[in-house]
Amino acid sequence: MSSPNLLSERIDFLRGAFSIQVLVAHALGQALLHPASYDKSDPLIRILTSTLGLGYLGVTGFFILSGYCIHLSLRSNVRKGGTVKKYVAARASRILPMFFVGLLVAIICEVAMRGMIRPDRWPLEEPLDSATAFWNQLWPSFISLQGVFGTFGSYEPSWTISFEVIYYAVWPLFFYGIARRREDRMGLTLTVSYLVCLTWMVGGFGLWIANGRPADSVLLKFWNIPYGMLTWLFGVVLLMIWKPGWEKLARRFWLPVGGVFLIVTFVLAWNGSSQIINFLKLPLQLLAFGLLLMVN
Repeated sequence: MSSPNLLSERIDFLRGAFSIQVLVAHALGQALLHPASYDKSDPLIRILTSTLGLGYLGVTGFFILSGYCIHLSLRSNVRKGGTVKKYVAARASRILPMFFVGLLVAIICEVAMRGMIRPDRWPLEEPLDSATAFWNQLWPSFISLQGVFGTFGSYEPSWTISFEVIYYAVWPLFFYGIARRREDRMGLTLTVSYLVCLTWMVGGFGLWIANGRPADSVLLKFWNIPYGMLTWLFGVVLLMIWKPGWEKLARRFWLPVGGVFLIVTFVLAWNGSSQIINFLKLPLQLLAFGLLLMVN
């Protein structure tokens, strides 16, 4: 692997790049809520919405980075003789405090300026109905299921946090339960993990079809959990397949160039109409971010 400092710098760079892209995507999304403020035929608008406006691009990158970093942390914890309790404490202290600070800020803003900001997200009904809507949007955040049962007002982007918490909890179960802390069993562990995710996806999709394909079905939201974990696990795969000596290969220019090329290809695929190209969206993302993460 790369030296700790170099690895940290590379990961921080990618985090920054993904953060900026997601921020721009959300800003564009808010601006496009007001059709009078822009012209759909404007080439610049079309370029922005079809590139930087693809928030899912940055989210995919974050999921891969998360899988990479979490398994790196879990593996380090095991090698140092750390306990599961230490792992849980480290993850909880890192993600939950700022999550709830952000939720508190969102609550204050939504209550203080209700009806002035994002009226499409906040119902203006009778007091009882408003209180009910308030609670219905709020409670999933306390059990980290806002990505399934609904997000709170302007805190909608926090749906990814719920998925992250689920992955933080599930992956150690596979790692400790199947690998038994033995790295030579990681191939089996990853295989079982992917099979569980695929079975969940196929089963959920089948239930959704059996129920008449309702557009607002919670089954579709539950389906997104294993779908996202397929991406998350790719970060673990990247960490596991890295071999000593690959640093020289990673220094070559074709890795960053290849990563950027694949991201551009993904953007074109996202905006294309070909079913074959659409099918390649996820593999293109995984390859692109995998290459960028390996750049030395």
